Amino acid sequence: MNWIARLEHVFFLNRSTKRSNLDAHPSQPMRLALVRRRPMGRHTCNRAMTLSRSCCLFACMLLASMLAGQMVQATAYAQDEDLISACEGVEGFVRLPLAAPSARQSPKKWNILLYAAADIEQGQGFNPLEPFAYSVGSSTNTNVLILEDQYSWTENDVIWLVEHQPCSVHITPVLDLGEAKTDEPQTLEQFLRFAQEWFPSERTLLFMYGHGGAWRGACSDESNGQTDWSFDAENWLTPVEMETALEAVGGVDALMFSAPCTMSSLEVAYELRDVTKLYVADEDFSGYISWWNAVGQIAELLETDPDQDIYAFGAATIDTIRETMQDALDAGYWSHLITRLPNITAIRTSSLGELATAVDAFAEGMLSLLPAMREELLDMRGHVPQFAMGEQVDVYAFAEACQRIPELSEAAGAVMQEFDRVVIGQVGREVPPYGATGGLSLYFPTPYFARLFEQSGEAYLNYDLCFLTDTRWDEMIEAILGPQTTP
Repeated sequence: MNWIARLEHVFFLNRSTKRSNLDAHPSQPMRLALVRRRPMGRHTCNRAMTLSRSCCLFACMLLASMLAGQMVQATAYAQDEDLISACEGVEGFVRLPLAAPSARQSPKKWNILLYAAADIEQGQGFNPLEPFAYSVGSSTNTNVLILEDQYSWTENDVIWLVEHQPCSVHITPVLDLGEAKTDEPQTLEQFLRFAQEWFPSERTLLFMYGHGGAWRGACSDESNGQTDWSFDAENWLTPVEMETALEAVGGVDALMFSAPCTMSSLEVAYELRDVTKLYVADEDFSGYISWWNAVGQIAELLETDPDQDIYAFGAATIDTIRETMQDALDAGYWSHLITRLPNITAIRTSSLGELATAVDAFAEGMLSLLPAMREELLDMRGHVPQFAMGEQVDVYAFAEACQRIPELSEAAGAVMQEFDRVVIGQVGREVPPYGATGGLSLYFPTPYFARLFEQSGEAYLNYDLCFLTDTRWDEMIEAILGPQTTP
């Protein structure tokens, strides 16, 4: 019988033994197992795995990846029996002792950085450290570093250097952070400065992981005080704080929110327009599941063509996510978690100024129609794609709906036209039952959720966002949703 051999990565997670310090190896490291399977198509494989009780979602996602035949790789799948034989008994995932860099490394083309704010949900939230490290490792043209903030009373947060060996993944802690506060700009700046100082590169791709809250920001940190969803800026790494941290180090070339929900927000993208050329985020609720099978291929794009145009890279990133997610949808995997393509959008930040100008004129036009057409505008708002539990509206779709109002037709059309320059690509556009989206949202609660304005409106209007300073969107929001006076 014709058998084929292939390396599959089997995760062995055991949280019962905590690392008390960075010089001790975990007693139950991640392991690499050899799995033989019949050539019955790429969706068939051995399912042997041992998982801890705290990793149910992780197990589902991992099993789905294995079933789909898209398991992330340590270096590359073995192509011959000699390599497979050589890897027998080798630990697949190795956490090495602390090794702070003593000399500046030779410059490379790219730094690929993951800012993993995984100190969430009292330790039950997903931590992307292992799957990201399996997918992406330092190479000829790239350094790969991960800042991991985990929920733990016994383990320090660290910056990891990720390196792929022929049979295994090695992650080395290169800086002990103690208790990192990922919702504070100093932590993000420290991470970026450390990477620049010790692992210099010509360009930088920054992934950010954690919870997201559109205009509020992202990367909340439970150990630093956040225990629930809040409008308090102190509980988030706000857009202003992100801009402060990124500006301090000269910015990055590409910023990708690889999980934080609703971060394809015009307020946030506009705030960061001068500190990143490429901005990629999901307009809707999101998760690392959308990036699981894509991050390795995204990194490979930079390894094979490190000098490529940043916007071509953005378009290729969108294509990669779409292809990997469509494969999962077609195969029926993750069906309990995903039913359609995610609303991930790639944005050309250099064009956001013109879009803001168009939105300002659009807001001015709506202000001129208030209060007479308040109910009609609210009705239109209620019938276009919405996100963040009704708090955010898709800007393009709302402008398209408002074109039916003669007084707004020209201004709304100008907003739509600017999207052609701003949006590089979208993974998915449809949001049932509303229809197509444009890829960027703005704060505008639906009439049904008008009470949200009572809770969040004051915070939004006082959040010190550049977009609200540079446009009259906030004035329009306050006029249409705030207390109404009888003429």
